[in-house]
Amino acid sequence: MELNLQQLLERLQNCDECQRIEAKECKATLGTSAAETISAFSNEPDLGGGYLVLGLRKNEENAPGSRYNIMGVDDPDKIQGELASVCRSLFNIQVRPKISVESIDGRILIITNQDYRQINGMHTLAASNALRHLRDLGLLTMKGSGSETYYQPVPQIIGTPYTSGSLEDLTPYTNPLYKGLDAIPKGFPNLPEDLKNKIIHLKMRPSKEEMEDIITRLCSLGPLQPVQMGKILGRDAQYLRIKFLSEMIKTGKLVYLHPNKSAHPHQAYKVPESALTKIDL
Repeated sequence: MELNLQQLLERLQNCDECQRIEAKECKATLGTSAAETISAFSNEPDLGGGYLVLGLRKNEENAPGSRYNIMGVDDPDKIQGELASVCRSLFNIQVRPKISVESIDGRILIITNQDYRQINGMHTLAASNALRHLRDLGLLTMKGSGSETYYQPVPQIIGTPYTSGSLEDLTPYTNPLYKGLDAIPKGFPNLPEDLKNKIIHLKMRPSKEEMEDIITRLCSLGPLQPVQMGKILGRDAQYLRIKFLSEMIKTGKLVYLHPNKSAHPHQAYKVPESALTKIDL
C-alpha cells in the first residue's frame, strides 16, 4: 500500500521510524546517512523498498504526536540531484527512487504525474497533458525529464498560499481548468436544478454510475463535445473520452452527432432518440 505525505508524517510523529519509514533532516545537503538508508531499503530481502522523508529534525523531547520538527530543505533541486547521483554511482545495482517534493505550510510545492492522477482520478496520459497545459498557461514550470519529470508552481503562486480559515472551505474541484456551469455553451438548454446540484457537488472520484448518469442527462439536452463536457464537469476531455464516452457509445447509451465519421473534428455526443423518453429530467 502506498502512503502519501500526510500518512507518513502521522506515522513518524506518533510511532517514530520503522523498518520501511525513516526521516532525515538533510536541510542543505543529502549526507551519508541518507545514502545508507537508501542502500538498506534496496538490499533488505523481502522489504520491497521504503520511504525516506527529508526535511524533518528529531525533537529532543520525542513525545508521541510531535517527535519531529518540520524544517524543510533549502534547495530541492540540489537535494534531488545529489539523490540521483548517489543512486547512479554508489550501488552495484540500478536504483531508481520515486521522488516527490511537497509543500508544508506553503514552503515549496512540486507536483508529479502520480500526484496529479491521485488528485483528479486521471490516467497517466491525461494527467501529463493537463500538466503540460498548465505549464503552457504559465502556471507551472517543468523540471527533470522522463520518469523524473515534475512541475513546480511559478513564484507568484507560491507566494500567495491559500489562507482560508478551515479545510471545509476548500472546493473538491482542484483542477484550475474547471469552469463548472459557466462553461455551458451559449444556446444550450437550461439545466434542471437537480442536475445543476449534482454537477456542483460532483465528487473528486465519483462512481461510474454517477458520472454516466450526469453525462447522459447533459447529452439528452443537446449534443456536447468532450472538451465542453470536460469544462462543465471539471475533468480532462481525454479522460472522459477513454473512461466513459467510448464505452457509452458501445453500449448504446450515447451516439455520435456525426455517426459516419467518428474522428470528425467537431464530433459531439448525444442521447439516441429512442432513449429520450426514458430519461427522467
